[in-house]
Amino acid sequence: MVRWICVAWLGAVTAWSQAPPPGQETVEVNLRIVPFYVVDARGQPIRDLKPEEVEIRLNGRPYPLSHLDRYTGDEVVPGASESVAGPPLGIRREPRKIFLLFDLAFATLRGFRGARDLVARLGQQVLDTDQVYLVTFSGLRGLQFVWGPVSGRHAVAQKLEESLGISMAAHHAPSPEGGVMTTGDRESLQERSCPLLEQMEDAVRQSRFLNQQTYQATALQLAAAFHSLATTLRSIPGPKVLIYLSQGIRNNIYFGAVYANPAEHPLMEPEVLAPTAPGGDPWQSDTAERETDRRSALFLQRHFEEAVGTLAEAGALTMIVNTQGYEQESGDPTGGEESLRHIAKVAGGLYIEGTDPATLQAQVQGWTTAYYEAGIYLDRLPDKGKFWKVDLRVRRPGARVWTLPGFPGVRAYADWTPQERWAFAVDLITRGPEGLTRRPADVQWLSLQGQVHQKTAPTYRQAIWEVACPKELRKKVTDVFHVLLAVDPTTGATEVRSKRAESKKLCEDEDKIRLEVVVPGEGTFVWGIVIAEPKSGRVGWARWPIGPPPPGMQ
Repeated sequence: MVRWICVAWLGAVTAWSQAPPPGQETVEVNLRIVPFYVVDARGQPIRDLKPEEVEIRLNGRPYPLSHLDRYTGDEVVPGASESVAGPPLGIRREPRKIFLLFDLAFATLRGFRGARDLVARLGQQVLDTDQVYLVTFSGLRGLQFVWGPVSGRHAVAQKLEESLGISMAAHHAPSPEGGVMTTGDRESLQERSCPLLEQMEDAVRQSRFLNQQTYQATALQLAAAFHSLATTLRSIPGPKVLIYLSQGIRNNIYFGAVYANPAEHPLMEPEVLAPTAPGGDPWQSDTAERETDRRSALFLQRHFEEAVGTLAEAGALTMIVNTQGYEQESGDPTGGEESLRHIAKVAGGLYIEGTDPATLQAQVQGWTTAYYEAGIYLDRLPDKGKFWKVDLRVRRPGARVWTLPGFPGVRAYADWTPQERWAFAVDLITRGPEGLTRRPADVQWLSLQGQVHQKTAPTYRQAIWEVACPKELRKKVTDVFHVLLAVDPTTGATEVRSKRAESKKLCEDEDKIRLEVVVPGEGTFVWGIVIAEPKSGRVGWARWPIGPPPPGMQ
């Protein structure tokens, strides 16, 4: 009997073995990885946590730890106590991914500049192994990945300075573990012109001139952006931190009728709307229409509960930072603090507010320094539609924990969206089964051997793949994915050059599958094929180098 290990993050599978040889019995062991950060009562990171101090319950049931690892960049420090079993061998340690999301639609100019100053300071403190992404959201452009991933503390700091039009007057080398800056370490910030900064500030200014209908539509667009971001995050392996910088959606719009009488607190103050002609109605609608909008706003909260929940399911730890916190009373209908607190609660995240970037940085840095991964073995995976609540506690006085709220049940391939299927195919070709970030609940691996023939012309190369049709796929409707990766011949780094998908019935008139691809005449490429049969969950894949074999790719 062969023992195969399945390793899963909260909401995403990170690695498992390839299919065993035919005819051998297999037993799958589900190892669930629970990521978390921990600080003490003063907000300082706890770096010496031991396995016996950690308790994990799923839906109220306690589970013993298999191992506890602490990350300090590219180094993994095992827990001091002897663990039941270490993590599976051969699983690549992924660097931490940090996503800096600027909300330009629901921000004030002062709040945005405070967020910019905060991010510039954070750029000086990331680990050299961290991979940082800059992301923006605006009503006009939607969700945009500006750049990333960028790694290396100096490279990240330089990229942020170039993008945000701000630089530090002095650079202090932090501790190897990303130490928190003290009051004496506060650098002065210097501003300079920058096209991207001007574009971002223009988006913030334009958001002040939204009427009632456009404001609500932009809020719904933000909820959709969270959905889209979650889809992207699912395909990215390793620990992920989302730092969302915003002043929030106005409470009386986010929560609707729960908040205020419109006569006392209009949903939109006239002065924030576009100028109107003398004597004109700044609302551009009558009282009845405004009341209809007020009642419909009640559903914004429901939209965000669903959208933000997908971020947690994607394995992202979410931190929400409001750089204009404390400036309005808690619960003020015209403020956005309560909407941000609600988003943080649904995501199982943190809400941090304040006005001083250096103080905010100390809080953010404190919470993102001591990162741990605890492993627990499950006797089964949660069923589709079920949600397993995670309760992680640290037996140390004053200790506070930040982790994900839980994880959903796994779904069969047939229940996946087209975007999820695409991410799975690209992931499979890029990393192979052992490095996948996610898998269907019903996956059954098929062997696709076959042969590849290449034809060379002066300006292009043609590769033709033929394989005997597996009986399991004969005359079955399948998803067929072609993925072409461009490969750096020196480093082996890959980039998706092209991809295409088709749904087709295989082997209707012949006993073999024949596919082909045309690539440029020069360069090194990897051509990959994924064939999936939705009804059964059967998946076959293969990949071949075209040109000189890239490093480490066979």
